[in-house]
Amino acid sequence: MSSSPYYQQQAPAPAYDNAHNQGEGYPYQQTAYSPSPYRPVRSASPPHSRGLARTPSPTPSEARLLAGGKTFDLRASLAPKRENMWFIIGFVLLLVVLIVFAVLHDKIIIALQPAAKWVAKTKGGWAIPLGLIFVLSFPPLFGADLVSVMAGVVYGPLIGFGIVAAGVLLGELANYFTFKYACSARSEKLKQKNVKYACLARVVQEGGLPVAVVARYSVIPSHVATALFATCGMKLWVFVVSAVASLPKNFVNVYIGYAFEAEATGAGAKKSKLINIILVGVTAVVTVFAMRFIDAKINAVKEEVVYERRKARGFGASQERLVDPSMIALQPPKFQEPRYEQSV
Repeated sequence: MSSSPYYQQQAPAPAYDNAHNQGEGYPYQQTAYSPSPYRPVRSASPPHSRGLARTPSPTPSEARLLAGGKTFDLRASLAPKRENMWFIIGFVLLLVVLIVFAVLHDKIIIALQPAAKWVAKTKGGWAIPLGLIFVLSFPPLFGADLVSVMAGVVYGPLIGFGIVAAGVLLGELANYFTFKYACSARSEKLKQKNVKYACLARVVQEGGLPVAVVARYSVIPSHVATALFATCGMKLWVFVVSAVASLPKNFVNVYIGYAFEAEATGAGAKKSKLINIILVGVTAVVTVFAMRFIDAKINAVKEEVVYERRKARGFGASQERLVDPSMIALQPPKFQEPRYEQSV
């Protein structure tokens, strides 16, 4: 039975024709490969990890700040250079105003006495010096010290000081909030451009009350210091306490006016002039101390500030080179039509 050709087993036909040539496990004949009409859009390959970790070098201004010993070098700032022009103009104007007020303040008070008497007789006249001080609290206006002297002439040391203190505090608060919410964006841009301003802002933020009080007792006008404090991010309670602590500086101006009015024989004029000269001398000494104090604070933080700026530049550069794989888009290939040049 097994010898019958009907029952004779034969080798089965191969299931896949030329399977060896088609590749292992591939049951169907391969056709021509047609690529997908879509291609991924990729940017330049990301840099090596060591390139990302490298911190950029300091800029020339940062290198000069790190190499120099003083941040506020008055001699270098007054050098006859083009970049120092605005600083020299402001310094000369401030010096002229201080000298004129110190030498001619008697004549100025005498010239303003008729207006002062009219204010004293007017009902609610106390609001006039208060309002003037409030308005003059916004830079670049100035003259609040002269109004304080006239308040002492009209109202005496106690009432005059109360009016001046109210005007100063209200004006300083308005100045603080105005610059804080109107100029913060500009301050941030200035921090990125000017490394010295960035260091000063860090000192104001971290220095606290001592820095604020020392700056207020220096030759820097109080309303200019307020604008600087607000844009640099000083806390409100530190600002208020420093403003209250600097009120004795305003009381001296009120007392100068009172001393001038108290003695009509001329002794008052000599006494008020002596007080004014002492005030100018003390202010100069405090200013020198304030510049040295703030300069030491800036030297303590400048390395940290410069390092943070360098890291920020490196991070920004790496972000421009990196692309998130999840954001890669698929776009069909763009076929450019042949261009033909026109014969002239």
